[in-house]
Amino acid sequence: MNWRNRVLALFNVRQEEARLVTMLLLYSFCLGIPQIFTETVGTTLFLTTFDARSMAYVYIGFAIVIPISGLAYNWLESRLSLTKLLMANLGLLLISLIVLWLILMANLGRWPVVAVAIWSEVVWVLTSLAFGGLIGQLFNVRQGKRLFGLVGSGQVLAGIIGGFSVPMLVSWVGTTNLLLGAVAGVALALACIPVIMRASRAGGQVQPEHADRVVLPQPGLLKNRYIVLIFAFSALSLVGYFFLDNLFYIALEANYPNEEQLAGFLGVFSGLVGLLTLMGRSVIAARLFSRYGVLGGLLAVPVAIGIGALPVWLVGQFFAAAPLAFWLIVATKLLNDVFKDAINQPVSLILYQILPSEQRMRAQTVVESMVEPIASGIAGTVLLVLASLLGTSTNGLVLILLGILIIWSIVGVQLSRMYGGVLLQALSKRRLGGARLSLIDGSSRAVVERMLSSLRPDEVIYALDLLQEQQAEHMPARLLGLLDHPEERVRVEALRRIELVGGSTALPALQRFIGSEAIPEVRSAALRALTILGGAEVFDQVLPYLNDPDPQIRHDVGVGLLRSGEIEGVLAAGERLIAMGRSPAPELRIAAAMMLGEVGNSNF
Repeated sequence: MNWRNRVLALFNVRQEEARLVTMLLLYSFCLGIPQIFTETVGTTLFLTTFDARSMAYVYIGFAIVIPISGLAYNWLESRLSLTKLLMANLGLLLISLIVLWLILMANLGRWPVVAVAIWSEVVWVLTSLAFGGLIGQLFNVRQGKRLFGLVGSGQVLAGIIGGFSVPMLVSWVGTTNLLLGAVAGVALALACIPVIMRASRAGGQVQPEHADRVVLPQPGLLKNRYIVLIFAFSALSLVGYFFLDNLFYIALEANYPNEEQLAGFLGVFSGLVGLLTLMGRSVIAARLFSRYGVLGGLLAVPVAIGIGALPVWLVGQFFAAAPLAFWLIVATKLLNDVFKDAINQPVSLILYQILPSEQRMRAQTVVESMVEPIASGIAGTVLLVLASLLGTSTNGLVLILLGILIIWSIVGVQLSRMYGGVLLQALSKRRLGGARLSLIDGSSRAVVERMLSSLRPDEVIYALDLLQEQQAEHMPARLLGLLDHPEERVRVEALRRIELVGGSTALPALQRFIGSEAIPEVRSAALRALTILGGAEVFDQVLPYLNDPDPQIRHDVGVGLLRSGEIEGVLAAGERLIAMGRSPAPELRIAAAMMLGEVGNSNF
């Protein structure tokens, strides 16, 4: 195996996908460059031009500009093919960044600084749409499970490299000229699109002529308490984020009045966030969800912010230790930004996945186009009011943030409690498929495993399908446990699956089961599983059943002996099979043909 094949195997990429995945990684990296550079320029220039508390106006600007951008994108989406939509999106983004750079260089006053600060958030939205809209069309669900995380890591890598390079770049070209780096990133991403499309056609990927149209929100969502809680949780998380954001900028303004130093600090901070996020996605999130389930994912961010914000309030209330308060705020902001990407995104997918397909699309659309912009506007308005009431004091702001965190956590607990019931209802109605439902969190696994004790065979078998796809290593113990299920259909299904995954450790349980099982059909399935798994070890025990009065037992033991691969079993069952195939009785020849079909060995 050469080095190329080793790399592909390491990242679980197939040969025919290699070129496409490589180009998507480059595309993702290029889209990450304008994100990091535009945000650094916008924040730095704003804080060195205006008071940090004036950032509230930027949050209100988000609430106005982002929905307009989303509507424009949806309008284009319904009229253009996927390739043209991506080119139009990035082309307009490229032009907007060039125009902003020219306006800033022309020194036309302070309003362009506000425009760049607001537009930096739009850059995040449009680049995310440019990436998510493309990979969502190129990969099917199974490919997505393997490759989404890999190709998306390009943006994280851009954040790390771009962030840590900002101090050096600013010292060379100045803060404003970082926008030229953002322009270069978008231009390179534009150049990648035709190459990606050619690679996707060569690899046989899905190439729809038009992008999926967005389902417009409908009022029925507000009648669903679970969805209303999702809306409330999303709104509170964004309000909490902006409150902490404002505290962070106030602290930066006080400690870094120099533009170059501020841009350098913000760049390094963003690089550190990217680095920790990359580690957090592979380590923190999986362990958190596995151990604490959905509740852990919902409470991770508010608890992390609270752990940092409470000491900030105590230091400000009882001690005159400004440097300590500053670094506590920086650490809290760092935790928030890392957890926001590493934990909030996965938990959002878990919350949405249990909704019916149409309802899920509508709910996500409402959150992105209405709930989040409204929350942004509310946060900005409240911060403006607080700035006029509290003046330069930040302790009152921290105290209100702690109150928001408490409400946020309460909503998270309520949402977690409802999640289990909604998931159980969805599973009972067989509304989910194993390809869609993720079982990375303990809450989902617990609900699915609880279905194994259901008295309805369809529910038990459905739960087995979900668990076997994503938790295959634990299946033998689960299947052996189902041998005591009161429904014979469930016991037969468990035995059929034990044939495939049981291994030699299942033999003692099967031998005991055969002695106690009274229903012939179930007993026959157990003998077949025992014969296939036991081989020569159980040959003497099962051989007499080839002459059993029950034709189903004779059939299953014969299939088991032939599939076991043991020479004695193949000879004994093969002799009987040949005799049946040559019999003048048509029913015996039919039985022989059915046995051959179930053995599935073309050599026979």
